[in-house]
Amino acid sequence: MQLRIKLSKEQINHIINYLGDNIYYLFFFYLLAQCFLLFRFPVRYVSDSAYYWNLAQDCIHANGFYPLPKHLYEYYITAPLYINVLVLLLKIYNSNITIGLFNIFLNSIQLVLLYRITCRILNNKAAVVTSILYILYLNNAGMILVNLTELFFATLVLFSIFFFLKETKYNLLLAGFFCGASIAVRPLGWALFIAFLVFFIAKYKNGKLLSNLSSITLGLVGFIFIFGSLIKITSGYFIYSSTTGPINILMSANDKATGAFYPEITEKGNPGYIPDGEKLNFLQKQDTLEYRAISWIKDHPIKWVSLIPNKLFLLFRGDDVAVSKLISTDFNLQVFLKIIKRDPTIASNYSFGFLFLWLFLMIYHHLLYFFSLFVFVIGFRRFHHEIMKNEYIKMFLIYVSIGIIITLISHAGIRYKYPYMFVLFICNSFFIPELLKDFIKKCL
Repeated sequence: MQLRIKLSKEQINHIINYLGDNIYYLFFFYLLAQCFLLFRFPVRYVSDSAYYWNLAQDCIHANGFYPLPKHLYEYYITAPLYINVLVLLLKIYNSNITIGLFNIFLNSIQLVLLYRITCRILNNKAAVVTSILYILYLNNAGMILVNLTELFFATLVLFSIFFFLKETKYNLLLAGFFCGASIAVRPLGWALFIAFLVFFIAKYKNGKLLSNLSSITLGLVGFIFIFGSLIKITSGYFIYSSTTGPINILMSANDKATGAFYPEITEKGNPGYIPDGEKLNFLQKQDTLEYRAISWIKDHPIKWVSLIPNKLFLLFRGDDVAVSKLISTDFNLQVFLKIIKRDPTIASNYSFGFLFLWLFLMIYHHLLYFFSLFVFVIGFRRFHHEIMKNEYIKMFLIYVSIGIIITLISHAGIRYKYPYMFVLFICNSFFIPELLKDFIKKCL
């Protein structure tokens, strides 16, 4: 038994060392696999992916940038930086293949950044484990086949962290700049900025604290000012981020609220409907929705708080963000559960081979997902003293905690945890070797 365990440990170390020596070959093969997926299956956008595509097409046809005058009279402005990047890309070649190639670039850059960041805050072996976990996590590959803000946002967050770790004035300026860019995609970027501030306040005093805070804040404010000013030139409004906050909060602040996404909220007879809304711009609608949400929360504080457990459940219950796209389908886990519950005969529209492959991907991916959560919980419980000595890990956990709190204020869904998954991979790259060591010691 002792010899067998010893050999197993040596083999694991040998495999990790081998992969570490050839890590960029692994990245290259992952890049080829992504290209195969993009060109193997037809890409069809639905839901938010289609909405972002249509916004970009509006701008291309009008030879302008987002938001156009007509967009100012919608309920909200969404991800202005992301939409305008789409506009620029699609002006070069107007095809969803262009977005797919851009997503491959983002996904590949994200993998390299994650490897470099883990090397910096932990070690090379942990970076190899992090990279493997990232590659095995199928949603990352599936993300190249959709048109969502999550991938772009997470890449900007990782760029910001990458420069932040260098802690020189110039790099902190860049860290703030990329943090500002992430805010221009999703307001969740503020959670990262707050985590940066807490890190500096806890670590430095006096001149060093002021210098670092000034550098990173200047970068962030600089981006917001430049980007917001450019939008003002084209739209007449200083817009630097999404204005979806009020409607997102209202989705879980009404009599019909469950904590989940509420797609009909702006339809007649629902809490977000505004009579003669077409005459009001997004700011006026925002004021109305904000007033309704706050008023309901004041009147029903207990019910609003009581939705938090269900929001947490909705956030972590599953993980099919884009896995189904790997076999070119919108037949996701939510659709499957509806079929089982309401109309089992719908399954007959799909071949046995398709259902088998889909089920295999779902089982594999969710086993990996729940195993990752299990490792994190067990690892944190067992090694929290060791890992919390790492000041950067503490900063990441602050970012995740604030982000989840922001989500719980509004509504929840499985998509909304994607920007935090890289933290799970990094932490587990520390926990997995330590848990293996514990296991081997118990077996000896």
